[in-house]
Amino acid sequence: MRRNRRAAPGTGQVVKATVVLTKNRGYQPSEELKRELQEHVKTVTAPYKYPRIIEFVEELPKTVSGKIQRKLIRNRDEEKRERMNRVSILCLGVKDITASLRFYRDGLGFETTEKGDTPQVVFFNSRGVKLELYPLRLLAEDIDPAAPPVTPGGFGGITLAYNVASPAEVRAVVEMARRAGAKIVKEPQSVFWGGYHAYFADPDGYYWEVAHNPGWQMDENGEIKF
Repeated sequence: MRRNRRAAPGTGQVVKATVVLTKNRGYQPSEELKRELQEHVKTVTAPYKYPRIIEFVEELPKTVSGKIQRKLIRNRDEEKRERMNRVSILCLGVKDITASLRFYRDGLGFETTEKGDTPQVVFFNSRGVKLELYPLRLLAEDIDPAAPPVTPGGFGGITLAYNVASPAEVRAVVEMARRAGAKIVKEPQSVFWGGYHAYFADPDGYYWEVAHNPGWQMDENGEIKF
């Protein structure tokens, strides 16, 4: 494991670890392994020294004599910091936050610490991108209080997707959505691109695609691997 200090805007520096996993040992990059490494560093050094950022790589850049080229690692980190290649939170503006909360939490099983039915905002601990529910009017005012964007009356050109590992899972998810009160817009069926999918709409009319793409791989957490 190679540790390197990486600048964090407004906070000075944080410790980043660039890790090469030993082959044939059964290790796989995962959030759980990151947490194990962080706890190990806290134990053998000091709590404040643990790497806040951990990146798994195939190999470290080295010179012909075998020395690690730290400058190249730092340069790569700087290049990555200048890119916007991830989505943190997807916020859905909803007309009735109680109905939407019950749909996603109680009907579809999205995890949240929210126990009540009338919160001001809801965050779901979904894998990968986090899902947020916020009142539509307040969301528009948050964007521009003086001139809130006009709420579209029809299809907004955006869909959400939930990918699964088999056609059977597509059908199972659609039935769960149906029981939760979703409007099934397109029943499960084969698609021209070789996969299998369906569409349903949530209480506010946001469209969800449930899809199986046989050409894509998924990891142990159900995340798509490109």
